[in-house]
Amino acid sequence: MRKKSLKKRNHQVIGVYCILVLVAIIYYTFIMKFVPAKGAAHFIDLTRQAAPLALVALGQTMVMLMGGIDLSVGALISTVNIMCAVLMKNSTDKIVYTIITCLLFSMLVGLINGLIIVKIKMPPFLVTLAMASILQGCYMIYTGGVAKGKIAKSFRVIASGWIGPSWEYSNGGVFPIAAIIWIVLFLALAFVSYKTTFGRQLYATGGNEQASWLSGIPTTRIKVGAYVISGLFAGLCGLMVSGYIGAADIGVGSNYEMDSIAAACIGGTTFAGGIGGVSGTVAGVMIIQIFTAIITMMGIQEEGRYIMLGVVLILVLGINYLVTQRKIRK
Repeated sequence: MRKKSLKKRNHQVIGVYCILVLVAIIYYTFIMKFVPAKGAAHFIDLTRQAAPLALVALGQTMVMLMGGIDLSVGALISTVNIMCAVLMKNSTDKIVYTIITCLLFSMLVGLINGLIIVKIKMPPFLVTLAMASILQGCYMIYTGGVAKGKIAKSFRVIASGWIGPSWEYSNGGVFPIAAIIWIVLFLALAFVSYKTTFGRQLYATGGNEQASWLSGIPTTRIKVGAYVISGLFAGLCGLMVSGYIGAADIGVGSNYEMDSIAAACIGGTTFAGGIGGVSGTVAGVMIIQIFTAIITMMGIQEEGRYIMLGVVLILVLGINYLVTQRKIRK
C-alpha cells in the first residue's frame, strides 16, 4: 500500500514539474521579445520574488496533508509585518529580538488553532477563519487604521540582498539571499516530511486518522504540530514581506491564504489529506510566480490578473490530474 502511495506521489510531482518546464519555456519566449539580454537574470530574480509565497505555501501544505486548512495565514502575515515595524523601530540592534518575538507569536497562533481544532473538534475552516478575523481586528484597533513603525535598512538584505561575484545583469551578486533562505527551509521541511517519523505519521493521519489513532500514532499531537509549522512559516513569510517593503502596511498579507492553497493544490496536495507534498508545492509556487510576471509585463490590471490566474489554476490542475491518472493506470 505504501509503495502504491509513493508511486502516486512521484507521478504527481513529475506531472507538475513537466507543467513548470512548459510554463518556463513560454515565459522565456515571452521575455526574450522584451529584454533578450536579461532572460537568465529574470529567471533568477523570479526565485527571489517567489520567497514570500513559497514560505507560506510550504506551511499550508503541511496542514493540507492531514486534511486541514489554514485561512489565518494572511492575517498573521499582516500582523507580523506590523509587529516587525513596531518592535524594530528602524534599529539594527533590535533585529534579533524582533525576529524571535515574531516567530514565537506566529507559532503561538498556530498552536492555538491546532488545540481548538483537536480539543473542541471544530472544523479547521471555521477555526482559522475566526482566528484571521481576530488578528485583523487586533491590528486594526492597535494601529487605528494607520500603519506605524519602520523596518531597519540592514534587515532588508534578506529580501533584496545578493551574494556571490557580481555579473552583468545581477543586482550585486549571483544568488539572491531570499531564494537561498526559502530553498534551504524547503529542503529542511522536505526532510521532515519524507524522512522522519513525524512526516510518516503526518501522511498516515491525513490518509486515515481513525486507523492511525488505532495503530498508536499520536494523531492529536501530529495535527497540532502541523498547525504550529504553518504558523511558523506564515511568520517567516511576514518577516520576508517586511524586508521587501521596508515598512508596516496594513493588509499586506491579503490573498496569501488563497495563493498558498492554490500553490499547494497545483503541486498535487489535496484537501482529502495524505496526498501530495512540499516538493510539488515548490513547482506550484513557481508556476504562479511565472504567470504573475507575464501578466504584470503585459500591463493587465488587477481585475484581469484575478481572472487569468483563476483560469490558469483550473487548466494546470486539470492537466496535472490527467497526466497523473494516465501514468498511474500504466
